[in-house]
Amino acid sequence: MSTNPVLVATAAHARAVQSGDPQKINETKRGVTEAKLRRAVDEALAAFPPLTDEVKQSVAHLLVTGGA
Repeated sequence: MSTNPVLVATAAHARAVQSGDPQKINETKRGVTEAKLRRAVDEALAAFPPLTDEVKQSVAHLLVTGGA
């Protein structure tokens, strides 16, 4: 079994789609999105120097408001 969170979430979503359960499909789709977001944040933080408080607040605002 993979330890890659994106692959694990994608596999769970594929199983949900096969089951045809709309609620499970939506839940697992959110799981895939969350895993991809976590991966992107981890990669971005690893590539740049420590963030300033201003940048942290700006990013937190994006997450809380859902964008924009």
